[in-house]
Amino acid sequence: MFTTTEEIRIESSTICNYHCIVCPRESLVRKREVMTDELFDIIIEKTNTELPHIKHLTISGFGEFTADKSWRYKIEKGARSFKGVHVITNLSLPDFNGLEFLLHHISELRISVYGLSEEVYRNIHHPPVNVHYEEIRDKIVFLLERKKTGQRIILNYIEMPENRHQTEDWINTWKDKADLIEVWKPHNWIKGKAYRACCPHRIPTCGRPHKGPVQVQVDGTVNVCCFDYNGELLIGDLKKQSFHDIFFGPQMEKIQDLHRNGKADILSQCRVCDQRNCAECKSRQLLYSSKFNIKERINLTSTEYKKLSL
Repeated sequence: MFTTTEEIRIESSTICNYHCIVCPRESLVRKREVMTDELFDIIIEKTNTELPHIKHLTISGFGEFTADKSWRYKIEKGARSFKGVHVITNLSLPDFNGLEFLLHHISELRISVYGLSEEVYRNIHHPPVNVHYEEIRDKIVFLLERKKTGQRIILNYIEMPENRHQTEDWINTWKDKADLIEVWKPHNWIKGKAYRACCPHRIPTCGRPHKGPVQVQVDGTVNVCCFDYNGELLIGDLKKQSFHDIFFGPQMEKIQDLHRNGKADILSQCRVCDQRNCAECKSRQLLYSSKFNIKERINLTSTEYKKLSL
């Protein structure tokens, strides 16, 4: 087994109908597109064949997955192929029939909702003019009322100056309704934003090159981590290579060796990444978790909740 993670993340879309202020979408240089069904099928087949221990599929990435008109096909295919399907969404595009479809196929739904009123929601997310906070709130309630046993509805909140006055009320509104809610300070997206300073006591590795989820981009290329939104740390291409060739390829071996030997700063992306901040700094970035101890949560992935440290 050349990767121990039980999660693969497939980016089905780099198109998004929102322009959230926390997101560096304006600096995205990759093509704005959706993954074809044919490429999705190839990736699923290769995963099931080469990495049979993978149990969880996360459909997410640097875009809204329901901007892909084939999202139902991909969700259904994923549900047949893996133990759990996890999706991340702003929830604006699916109608209530679409929400029922999601509940029939997914194990976990993570919703980004960074406000508690129309004005604040619009100032943070910059949604289309026909999308309103009340509609998103009603969809969340719909999902919470109809979810099956074992399914999880998770709400994520990024605290910014524009919504800080609503944080406490947001927590009190949702903490006893959703399966998990978390309030974070914004992260940097490597070079994309500069919300967090790199602390002087940085750890040698974030752990992602060795233990992180498998990250497949919309065009079938594979990179090291989800924060690398422009795909600068590419390690291979599933249209041309097997997982084995990618994970034992020269680029992945180089990145892993640098992280293992405390030389990650040689990589320009890792040199400025806040994910290598010390535990004390990281713990200050998670302001609230309804289910996890903060000091433990900061060292876990956001789907499997597995430790990343070596």
